[in-house]
Amino acid sequence: MQNRGFLVFDTAFSCIIVILMIISAINVSNIMLKTSEERIAGEILILRLYSVSDYVVRDLAAEKTQNSKIPNKISAETLNVIDIEELEEQIGLSGLYIGFESKDKTCISRIILFEGEIKKLYFCADHYESY
Repeated sequence: MQNRGFLVFDTAFSCIIVILMIISAINVSNIMLKTSEERIAGEILILRLYSVSDYVVRDLAAEKTQNSKIPNKISAETLNVIDIEELEEQIGLSGLYIGFESKDKTCISRIILFEGEIKKLYFCADHYESY
C-alpha cells in the first residue's frame, strides 16, 4: 500500500514538471514570434522608404530634359511640388517626411545633386500601414 502512494506522488510530480516545461516552451515561442514581427515590420518600413526614395529621385523630382529625365538631379521647384500625402497613401506610410534634415523617425538618405550642390535628401516615416 505504501508503494502505491509513492507511485502516485512520483507521477504527480513528473506531470507538474512536464506541464511547467510546456508552459515555458509556449512563453519562449511567443517572445520569439513578437521579436520577429517587430524586426519584419522594421524591414518593411525600410523597404517602403527605399521605394519612395527611388521613385522620387528617379522620376517625380528628377530634372526633365526634352527626351528624358536625369535621375538624382533635383531642383527646388520639382521637390516642392511632390504631394507627400498622396505618396503616403500610395505606399502605405505614416508620417512621411522628405527633406534635407534627418528627423527622429526611421530614415534613409539619398545623395542628390540639388541645384548644383551635392546634398543628402532624407526620407523618413513613423511606421507603415499594412494593407
